[in-house]
Amino acid sequence: MAWGIKGKVREWLSPILGEGFVLEFSPSKEFGDLSTPQPMIVAKKEGKDPMEVGSLMKERIDFDIFETVT
Repeated sequence: MAWGIKGKVREWLSPILGEGFVLEFSPSKEFGDLSTPQPMIVAKKEGKDPMEVGSLMKERIDFDIFETVT
């Protein structure tokens, strides 16, 4: 399932990942019961910078998949 996100997280991630990818996220108890973008979840698990993880994810994704995610 995909939901829209707002505020600072969208401002931070959308220039890097594109709007379609920013819409993909999952609930994370580590961040309160807020929904957290995938790059932040992966970065926390791997101990890496979320910006670096997001950039790598962007390179690997075919954005055509995300055109219908709204």
